[in-house]
Amino acid sequence: MRQPSLGSALRYVVFGLIFAVLAGCAGSKGAAPPTPGEVQATLVKYYTEQYTSEHEKAIWGAQSASVSVSDIKVGDAYMKQVLSGAMAQNTYPVKAKVGSDVQYKSGPKHYDFGGKSDEVFFFYKDAFGEWTFKTGSM
Repeated sequence: MRQPSLGSALRYVVFGLIFAVLAGCAGSKGAAPPTPGEVQATLVKYYTEQYTSEHEKAIWGAQSASVSVSDIKVGDAYMKQVLSGAMAQNTYPVKAKVGSDVQYKSGPKHYDFGGKSDEVFFFYKDAFGEWTFKTGSM
């Protein structure tokens, strides 16, 4: 039986790699974009946890927080590096207005996020398949 030549074997390896990359690109669309409800739930959870953390309670005297989200617009998929040192991944730019009312021992304080024209929440699925985000601009 005839042994395949090195050139022939190399050709199979190259075609295999090309196929793997193309298959990966075809599947890189990933998850469907987050729904407005998923965006709202993720933002409310994040900002509520941020303002009612043990650190906020101990250092700043935070007692409670309420978060509102409005004007949610989900953009088309966008490749972006969201984790330091990682490859770019599929993200969905989201514009939304977030308001957070925090009750501190010293009195109430209101914070606004996402109201500027270039302020974007980049939503992506984390390693556990849950929506999370990074902030930035486009």
